[in-house]
Amino acid sequence: MKFLIISERVGRVPPPEDWRAFFKACKEHLNALLADGSLDCVYITPDGGGMAIANVGSHEELWERMEAFPGSPFLKHKFYPLLDHNHYYDTLAASVQ
Repeated sequence: MKFLIISERVGRVPPPEDWRAFFKACKEHLNALLADGSLDCVYITPDGGGMAIANVGSHEELWERMEAFPGSPFLKHKFYPLLDHNHYYDTLAASVQ
């Protein structure tokens, strides 16, 4: 299952004591998910939010992965399930025949 994740920065928790270590941990975490195929892409917006396309087996796995990200306490997420465009249009075409 693929999901588009759109994240917006919020300040819900006290800041980390070591910002450099925090930023490094976020970068390494995302790079590991890109390397193993759990994420197709990640982009950060200038305001500190961002978007990603995740590959997961279940809604629970999506939630677990989001909670494991070091930056999650500072982000509000919206999730959108994604469909393959070929499957979408093939299914629609079949339904009107």
